Amino acid sequence: MSVFAAGEMMDPSLSDTRRLAAAQYFFSNSRVAPTADEMRQLMTSFDSDDSRLTALRTALACVRRCNPRQLADSGVWAIVVEVCSAMDEDKGRYAAVSLFFPNYIDAENLSRVLATFASESKRHSIFRHYLSYFKIWSDEDIARITTLFSGELKEDVLRTLVNRRDDAAAAAFLQALAPVPIAAVRSLIFDMNNLSGVDSKAAEGSPSQCAACSENEKRVAMVPCGHVCLCIACAKRLPKPYACPMCRGSITSALTVFY
Repeated sequence: MSVFAAGEMMDPSLSDTRRLAAAQYFFSNSRVAPTADEMRQLMTSFDSDDSRLTALRTALACVRRCNPRQLADSGVWAIVVEVCSAMDEDKGRYAAVSLFFPNYIDAENLSRVLATFASESKRHSIFRHYLSYFKIWSDEDIARITTLFSGELKEDVLRTLVNRRDDAAAAAFLQALAPVPIAAVRSLIFDMNNLSGVDSKAAEGSPSQCAACSENEKRVAMVPCGHVCLCIACAKRLPKPYACPMCRGSITSALTVFY
């Protein structure tokens, strides 16, 4: 640490340009990788995003050359969190995280990194990239990640995670996502366009007329409420998340009824 700290790169009285040049020289010639604390001190001492990124890129090159196993240490992600927090813009944060692709990251550190981003779209991009580096997600992990999203992006995150778990596991962790009900999430996965069958015209004034168009016969049973109120064509026009026209309950599936 004494050699590291004694150099010009840690002298706060010097400009970023001067200290960057010193850092690049030091890391290019060092036979020892900087520790997590040393990297953290260096990254957070610069004034601009560009300087932080250049210093981080140089330090990581030294780590990969001298001690690549160090990148598997969860402490490295504490550095990323601090660097991202110090960045002025999401562009710099994204570039910093990208330097660590494709390093493994756990859900706790990923949520901390994502929380530093102002833009949900940038968070979503990082989430998508690291999704394949996770083993099975715990209920706590899922809840922690989904709270960082809203609207359509949250729906996409939920749909993605549900598709990676079997039904039993999905039901278990979705219970932890209140106030988002499981039925509402499942309705995002089910697609009415997959209904089979052909509509037939209903007799005028018949109780079997579709509640929406009044032209075709009711052919679609809503699950789980059991109401049969729409023809196939009208059921396919329902907007997501699906809700029964009769009781407004969430629709998790639907069946074509044959008379």
